[in-house]
Amino acid sequence: GVQTCALPISAGTITVTADPTQLALVTTEPLTVRGLGVTSSGRRLVQGLDTNANFSATKRGDDVTCDLRSFTIKQGATIIVSAATQLRARLGGKPNVSGQGRIEADLGALLQQPASTDLATLSRGRATLTFDGSFADTMEAKIALSARDLVAKQGNRPLGSLEASAEARLKADGTGTFTLPLTLITPTRKSDVTVAGTLAKPAAPGALAFTGRITSTQLFVEDFQPLAAWRRARRPRLPPRTRPLP
Repeated sequence: GVQTCALPISAGTITVTADPTQLALVTTEPLTVRGLGVTSSGRRLVQGLDTNANFSATKRGDDVTCDLRSFTIKQGATIIVSAATQLRARLGGKPNVSGQGRIEADLGALLQQPASTDLATLSRGRATLTFDGSFADTMEAKIALSARDLVAKQGNRPLGSLEASAEARLKADGTGTFTLPLTLITPTRKSDVTVAGTLAKPAAPGALAFTGRITSTQLFVEDFQPLAAWRRARRPRLPPRTRPLP
C-alpha cells in the first residue's frame, strides 16, 4: 500500500568537522521534529508526535564512534519513549564492535497510538530495556527488560511487574551458552521460569547440537496471558462470493 510520512523538522543544527585525522558530525542544537505522522494505505499509524535527538558520530582512522546522547518521543507533555545508546567499532582486520544502550517507554501512551489501539491489551505500565554487547572473536550479549505497574486494558486489572533478561556467549566455532530467566510478580503471587542452553560443535556441516533445560519454582500460566502486548488483529469479513446463474 501507499505509505506517507510527514516529517516537519522545526529545529536542529549539525556541525561537520573534516580534516586529515577525523570526520565528525555533532548536533550542536538538538534535531527536533514536531507533529510527526505516518499513514499507510489511508490508515493513520502514528500521529501528533514530537521527537528530539542529540547525537554525535566520529571516525578517526579505523575507529568509529556513534553516540545517541539522548532521543525522546513525546505527545504533548508526555514522554512516550526515551533512549540513549553508544556504539564503538574498529574497521579493518578482524571486526571489533561493541555497544550498549537504554530505552524507556510509557506503555500506556505508546499503545494509544492509532497503529496499536485495536491490538493493545495493556492500559498502563512502564518498561525499561538495557543492552550491552560486543562482537569480536567471541560474541557476547546481555539484555534486560523490566516492566512495572502493568495494568490490563480489560477490567483495569493490576498485573504487577515483569523482569526478564537474556545473556548469551557465542564463539567463532559455533559453540556457546545462553540463559533466559523471567519473573512475573502479580499482586498476589510470583511466577518464574528459566531457560538455559548450550550449543555444541556440530558433527556435520549444517547440523545443530543443542542441549537445553527449563526450570521453575512455580509457574501460573494464566498470569502471563494478559501480558500479550499484541493479539491477532480482527480480520475484515469478506463479502460472500456470488456465482452467476447458468
